[in-house]
Amino acid sequence: MDFHKLIKKFSLTTDFKAPTTLNYEDLVATPLTRADLKADVEAVNSSIETIRSTRGGPWPEKEVDEEFNELDLAWHEREFREGTSFAYIIHDTSNKYIDCFYLYPLGGERTELTADLMNYDVDANWWVTTEAFNAGYYKKVYEAINIWLKENFPFKEIYYSNHVIPK
Repeated sequence: MDFHKLIKKFSLTTDFKAPTTLNYEDLVATPLTRADLKADVEAVNSSIETIRSTRGGPWPEKEVDEEFNELDLAWHEREFREGTSFAYIIHDTSNKYIDCFYLYPLGGERTELTADLMNYDVDANWWVTTEAFNAGYYKKVYEAINIWLKENFPFKEIYYSNHVIPK
């Protein structure tokens, strides 16, 4: 069977509500919204090479501007509200921007669906700022995502699509 144009939607109960705050050690995750616009633009633009080398994929190809990013954040908000994907921003407890992480269905733009990926429930991926990467947060965020997914989401099989997966 040819899966490449298919998307495996989340299998969520109708009463499932994604958490709006997640905590792990000094990390706090909240849904990514348009209110995060300025901080997100600054974080992305200061960390393009780090994002591309760890998360992988073509994004970001170049610096993002506020107009483009506001539309992107509005899209993330809508999908979060509808339960079709979940995007979070992570700060440390001093409110320093660390990264974003995303929970996407398998298939679509991020990860092409294959027979092997049909066994997974979600594509989890993330990026951190260059400053956060240099401070060791890339691995810490991966650890946090693992715990958050086990404790707060109904996903059993998690696919991590980042190019670099911490050991």
